[in-house]
Amino acid sequence: MFAQVKALFKQTTVKGGTANLQMEILTDAPDAFDLIKMSGQTVFLKVTPEQETFGFDSETGEIIR
Repeated sequence: MFAQVKALFKQTTVKGGTANLQMEILTDAPDAFDLIKMSGQTVFLKVTPEQETFGFDSETGEIIR
């Protein structure tokens, strides 16, 4: 299963060798309840900042929009 939602990264608590990440999602997001159902499971988490990204030409260094 794959679920992708936009989340607000609220806070992190670090204790010993473990970090607890708290995120907030809107329940009307398309995959929200699929993600909620995964609570308590071991999952892989990929985090991408919300920002505009640009491609670029590796030969000229020009930004491709």
